[in-house]
Amino acid sequence: VPQNVGYVPVLPFFQGFVNPVDVYVGYDEMVYVVDDMGVHVLDQKGTRHRVINIPGATDVVMDRRLHLYVAGRVTQNVGGQNYNLAAVYHLTNTSTADGPYFIDTLIHPFDDLSRRQVAFRGADDEAVRFTGLVTLENNGLYVSRTGPNNSFNTTAWPDNTILRYTADGVNLGHTNGLNPV
Repeated sequence: VPQNVGYVPVLPFFQGFVNPVDVYVGYDEMVYVVDDMGVHVLDQKGTRHRVINIPGATDVVMDRRLHLYVAGRVTQNVGGQNYNLAAVYHLTNTSTADGPYFIDTLIHPFDDLSRRQVAFRGADDEAVRFTGLVTLENNGLYVSRTGPNNSFNTTAWPDNTILRYTADGVNLGHTNGLNPV
């Protein structure tokens, strides 16, 4: 359906953010700004509709189903101790009045196929960060990560890699051929 092109004025500047680190214009024509408070959902005029509290949010992307993915952190209890681990939050209905709904949370290292036979590494797993998100035409997800362990002498994939997920959040592996160091 042909549409007239609309433009958002440069002035006034969007304001009210605390240390913004990412901005994304979604397929739903909403603007998503990530800052210290979480993910701000704005319309094209800059009117704030809501703030979604995502701890440690750093990156946001949307797939063609209008599902939002946000890289952040989550507190997880492992062996009786709390750890602050890298996570990707999967949400839907982020721009509707009855949303948002949290569908799933991909948590490092528990959503990494190669870690099924490798014990939790404590502080080393806590040091891992998700650094980028990309969705594909089939609504799959690529997640880049970085961390301290990049040895080839283990069954676990290197921390510095790109993980591949289906639209349903199933880990398909990682991208072979990248040198993690």
